[in-house]
Amino acid sequence: HAVPEIKQLQGQVKVEAALGGTVQSPTVDFESQGAVAVSDRMLASPFQADLSISGRISGGQLDIQRAIAKSADGTAGVSGLVDMHSGRLSLALSGSDIELSKLGGKVKGKGALTADISGTLSDWAASGRAEAYSLTAQDYTIPLAFATFQANPKSLVAGNVTAVSGASLATAQGTLDWKTHAIKGEVSAKGLQLAEIAKWDVDGGIDLKGKFGGTAEHPTLSADVTGTTIVARRVKLDSASAHLDANDARLLLNQISVRTAGGEVSGTADYVIDSKTASADLKGSNILIGELIPGAASGVTGGKASGSVAATFTGGQIAGGKASFKIEDIFLNETLL
Repeated sequence: HAVPEIKQLQGQVKVEAALGGTVQSPTVDFESQGAVAVSDRMLASPFQADLSISGRISGGQLDIQRAIAKSADGTAGVSGLVDMHSGRLSLALSGSDIELSKLGGKVKGKGALTADISGTLSDWAASGRAEAYSLTAQDYTIPLAFATFQANPKSLVAGNVTAVSGASLATAQGTLDWKTHAIKGEVSAKGLQLAEIAKWDVDGGIDLKGKFGGTAEHPTLSADVTGTTIVARRVKLDSASAHLDANDARLLLNQISVRTAGGEVSGTADYVIDSKTASADLKGSNILIGELIPGAASGVTGGKASGSVAATFTGGQIAGGKASFKIEDIFLNETLL
């Protein structure tokens, strides 16, 4: 696997060449025009492009003066030298307006990259920078993401991966195995806005730190999540934490711990991405009713509630559930009930 494996390359190319130099040191200047199609399991559909190449062969070296592949899915260009005896490379690669949905995942958007390629044809090495714009996945949008990377015939290593969306900032680093498409790495995020993530009536931000794995087509995430000063349906959460396990189909929250209205809430929650449905199984203790439901009833003061709730949600609205509570220390017109 000297390069990421391409399953099929086909097309038609016209080459024009001019021979010059001397018998002892000939040169060949050439230009090539044509169209190619590349198929690979990492591509959602064949990549089709118009190809234009110009260069010179001299002294055992291939000088690629310009090689451009242009299509509706983006433009890529290569220039530099290839030693035809040793296979050594000294190339510059660039790409712009690359349609990311062609890569076969669920992410849409545009990408760009620059890279320097060295080594040999059979043992090459590349390093550079990649950027992505207007990324969308599952109706969520990331305006800007960028990273540095290093690649070789076996893997891609991405470092300083940064994604920005409003006040939210996420960073990551990780690896991709070309053969298996396996990914692994670490990710952290600060200030992720719940209103943007859940699309529900909730304000506030959360921080996240964890590890990702799986494959490029089906990633997984295991992370610890913390939040402060969260307001959900006019109820203030003083602090919240949980452990998140996620894949491209669902999010599962375990070890939920919330402090609100003077009490504590614990439990689990599950969110199915495609259907936008959720379920929660929560237990609460010593929650002050007056803080949780201000002005619940005229003349009612004090009161603590403890109990459990099991509920399902669709589009942020309660679809069903059951609850069991114990209420104590509640007063009606200053009389203990």
